[in-house]
Amino acid sequence: MSTQSTLSKFTLKAFYDDTAIENWTCARIMEYYRSKSEQKNRKKVLDRIKKDIEEVEESDSFDIRKKRKAREILDNWKNWTNIRKNMKRSSDVNIGRLQVKKMKNFASGSATQVVESSNITFGRHQETTSTEGTSSREGEPSTGMRLREKEKQEKLKKIETNKEMEVRSSSPPAKSFSSTQSSIPRQTPDLVTDTDSDEIEQVQMSEEDFNKFTKAFQKLEDSKKWVLTSGKVVEDELYKFGMRCNYEQSFVEENVFTLSELKEIHTYRSKPLPNIPQDLTRVFMQEPWQSAYNRQKNFDQDWIRNTVDNLIREYEADSLKKGVHLEGWLLSHVWLFIDKVFEDIDVEVIRGEFCSIVSSSRKNRDRNVPSVSSMPREIMGRWGDLIIRCMCREYGCGEAGKLYTGYNGTKILRERGLKTPKIMKDQFDELCIHIESKEKKVRKIETIGFIYAGLSILLLRLDSPAGYVSRISRSKMLTIPSNISEFGKGVLPAIVLAWKAKVCVLLL
Repeated sequence: MSTQSTLSKFTLKAFYDDTAIENWTCARIMEYYRSKSEQKNRKKVLDRIKKDIEEVEESDSFDIRKKRKAREILDNWKNWTNIRKNMKRSSDVNIGRLQVKKMKNFASGSATQVVESSNITFGRHQETTSTEGTSSREGEPSTGMRLREKEKQEKLKKIETNKEMEVRSSSPPAKSFSSTQSSIPRQTPDLVTDTDSDEIEQVQMSEEDFNKFTKAFQKLEDSKKWVLTSGKVVEDELYKFGMRCNYEQSFVEENVFTLSELKEIHTYRSKPLPNIPQDLTRVFMQEPWQSAYNRQKNFDQDWIRNTVDNLIREYEADSLKKGVHLEGWLLSHVWLFIDKVFEDIDVEVIRGEFCSIVSSSRKNRDRNVPSVSSMPREIMGRWGDLIIRCMCREYGCGEAGKLYTGYNGTKILRERGLKTPKIMKDQFDELCIHIESKEKKVRKIETIGFIYAGLSILLLRLDSPAGYVSRISRSKMLTIPSNISEFGKGVLPAIVLAWKAKVCVLLL
């Protein structure tokens, strides 16, 4: 009887319909197939399993969770089937261990048991030498045998640990989706790094994360979503993209939409940076610097003059040409004018790895007094190199680095693409709560973020022009030149950028 005819006697839906996807292991499925057929050949059974799993993925009679699980098994087929081999080796070790224990019950005579091709002899009142050259007495395995068994146990633990990690990382969220969302594949990553530290790494998404993401998406009302002129719904597209991601994403992603759609997203209800007034323009030309000073009226002019004077001192000392400076030196000698520009408005600029209060508030939102269980430990918020705040409200943040390794350097990618936007989003949400989430006001507010890298600076702005999503706009990357001959080309645009950032905060 052929393998095909033997295995086709039972319906594949019987197993895949009735068994939870957490139990779709190679060992369980092979056991089921072998119990339903006369075929014992491992390769032939695996071939049939693979064919059936392909049918599960393509069939409309299975829900999306099972189809996604089938896709993950097929994508990772080699590792998935190797787990079975490792379990088989583990079983052989356990059988050998059991046989050794049974040999202890012999009161007389001698017995020889072959384990892993090594002869081990036991005899009453007899001392023998194992294959490792170490003696053993009656009823006891040799030292060499014990060492081999110990090594196998350690290898087995590693295999089981890796298996558990694979199962956790490959389990999809427990959720059924609409037909338009049913074909969202998610590839299995090569690198698994999970951390909630402030140093942003590649954080792999768990099943719980996907469940929370799905529940949050389900709460969105279709009538309030952002619909583009192409008919594409922004929230739906970001959700589909998010369900394909294995790693944490801030959705600052340019491959989800076409160029025309991205242009529409960027320009719809966009908030242009304010134009510099004519009186400040004249400051850069020619202004009577020693005229009477009025702080309320002339603060910006005085700030520009001090900024220029301080930077000129650095050029005179050739400080910017003396190699790589530490982060602290750059913040106090070059970027100090960013802090100073906010001194005439009612905010406080905090430097030096300060914990964001609103970030901590968001992380501890579900914390409560002890009752059935003990009080959860308070979670610290994210740390920023710069926080712009007034009392408990925060309006912006900043991250600094001592080196500029290019616009797409690893640190800048992390800072501008994930870490800084996270803090900005927490700050934006807190401001929305403060204004009672009134839509007209929500559409007008924004938070800002500075990215410093060596002598380069970038400004981020986060707002919500429509729907539920947040939009991040980036300025050009500006650089303070190390040569004073390029002062007008490099320094003055950076000064103007800082002033515009202050006006954004002032309008909140």
